[in-house]
Amino acid sequence: MQENGLIPNSSTIVSILPSIAEANKLHEGKVVHGYSMRRGFVNDVVVDTGILDVYAKCGLLNYAKRIFRVMSIKNEITRRLELFEQMRMEDIGSPSPVMVATVVRACAKLNDLRRGSVVILLSRGPIWI
Repeated sequence: MQENGLIPNSSTIVSILPSIAEANKLHEGKVVHGYSMRRGFVNDVVVDTGILDVYAKCGLLNYAKRIFRVMSIKNEITRRLELFEQMRMEDIGSPSPVMVATVVRACAKLNDLRRGSVVILLSRGPIWI
């Protein structure tokens, strides 16, 4: 795209992030993240959520948490995932069926089948993993 003189905008970035995340392409995710930072797209909640998702799906949860902490705006999806993760880390106990359904719905909106499956598995056992 850039070779043809076209400059990717935030919509372009948002459209490619799910593919990068699903393919577990960490290097490409980091490249897009860096590009997004240089272009000033990281203050866009949709871009931030997509980048967070790439890091989470590639197994870099510390990076994903760091992105979440610096997000200037948090949307409904990121807040649900944050609450679920906080409950898990604080070992509050098993989540309610409503909480599980809410988090699974958030995962579905992110097209994150793996995270949704993990949420369901974690909610079935007596212990958080």
